[in-house]
Amino acid sequence: LVLDEDAGPTAKPGRVSARGRSAPRARPPRASSRKPKPPAEKIQKLADDRFKVNRDDVDEVMENPANLFSQARILPKYEDGAMVGLQINAIKPGSLFEEIGIQSGDVITKLNGIVIDNPQESAKVLTEFSEAESFTVDVERDDGSSDSLEFSIDE
Repeated sequence: LVLDEDAGPTAKPGRVSARGRSAPRARPPRASSRKPKPPAEKIQKLADDRFKVNRDDVDEVMENPANLFSQARILPKYEDGAMVGLQINAIKPGSLFEEIGIQSGDVITKLNGIVIDNPQESAKVLTEFSEAESFTVDVERDDGSSDSLEFSIDE
């Protein structure tokens, strides 16, 4: 039962108000007609460390970076008080990060030679990502090894 005098939009569907009337049923949100492509369709793996990405997919990520950031927990990584990169954790299965071989605990240290050692450089990475025709991501693995992942952007 709803105890408020007015059973307005906050009332739950099928509930009865204090006046004995049924509250209006809430309509489900409309689904978007444009479904995002799964990461496997966005990235073509050419080799263990080389990938091809479509420009439209890069632009889509740049229009909605929150979607990318919802696929893993991305936090600045500090050692001895200095930022050394962006650590990727809690990677969701089927995410973009998983498709390109990023593993939980990996730290992205550079993108196209831009060292990610402060928050301002992190912002430059997004600009570089949106404008580059290709990019290289340097990754420090959780086991201490390093990898460079190369991406070409296909128009």
